[in-house]
Amino acid sequence: MGLLDALLGHAGEKKIDDLHEEFAPLLAPGETLQRAFALIRDLIVFTDRRLIPERVMPFFVCPEGRPGA
Repeated sequence: MGLLDALLGHAGEKKIDDLHEEFAPLLAPGETLQRAFALIRDLIVFTDRRLIPERVMPFFVCPEGRPGA
């Protein structure tokens, strides 16, 4: 139901283990990831100190620079 939930606007929980390497440069010393949620192209990560929103861009970009065209 993960895809159906995402299409209906419900955020699905992501595994923290998969995100440690990607978010390591953004974390302060001693800060740890707590939970993460994905909603289509958005990713919301909660740490023990703050909230980090991220927009995941598509991997393809047309020659004019517009994503997804």
